[in-house]
Amino acid sequence: MLKYIYKICYIKDWKKAKKMGRFKGVGIDLKDNYIHFCTVNQLEETLITHFKGVKNLCLLEVNYKDINIKWEKSRNDDLFPHFYGK
Repeated sequence: MLKYIYKICYIKDWKKAKKMGRFKGVGIDLKDNYIHFCTVNQLEETLITHFKGVKNLCLLEVNYKDINIKWEKSRNDDLFPHFYGK
């Protein structure tokens, strides 16, 4: 069983979230009303699909055992972890 899920975001957005004490998501997360995560096996394709050539990114590794993750079909009918909260 997987222990961690991952979030890719801009370093500036993560620094802002740390300063505020809360990560509300960014861009598509705010539009879709949930935070998009991926598993380690989905990470490479997520980087290529959504962040190709983008600089100044950071990778957040999240132990999701204590948060309510909903697994939903997305790209390639694969189950992706989504968090409906802040």
